[in-house]
Amino acid sequence: MSRGISSREIVRFRILLLLLNGPATSTEITEQFNKTKPTSSKNTVYKYLNELVGENKIIWKGQRKGKSTYELSDSGKKEAERLQKKQEINNRIDQMTPQKIQEFLNFLDFLVESEEGATFAIWLPDINNPKIMKEFKHVRTKMLVQDIE
Repeated sequence: MSRGISSREIVRFRILLLLLNGPATSTEITEQFNKTKPTSSKNTVYKYLNELVGENKIIWKGQRKGKSTYELSDSGKKEAERLQKKQEINNRIDQMTPQKIQEFLNFLDFLVESEEGATFAIWLPDINNPKIMKEFKHVRTKMLVQDIE
């Protein structure tokens, strides 16, 4: 996850993804960071934990038995899932050929610039039917998809 993303965003992203697996203490979070980047300090982790708590992305559970835990709030979970999906898309883009990237860019342009009622056809071959064409139609805030015979 390094597509022009600041280290601040990376740390926040990693904290949110870690907490998708369930509540964790700051020590557990720091240990996970140090497995991949040994220079992560506990102070850095605390800084971003506090920032995320302040934004209501995570919830701090007070100390019990000497340990406090952090868990995702509903908005934090949505944010973490969105970021995770975004990362999956970026990984898939990294696997694309230049021709597929251009086709993808053309499709994105259509999605961004199209007006209601506009249509866009795209060839989506699969193993069972290499001649499948899909037609996308912009209808208000949705894209309708249908097979083209």
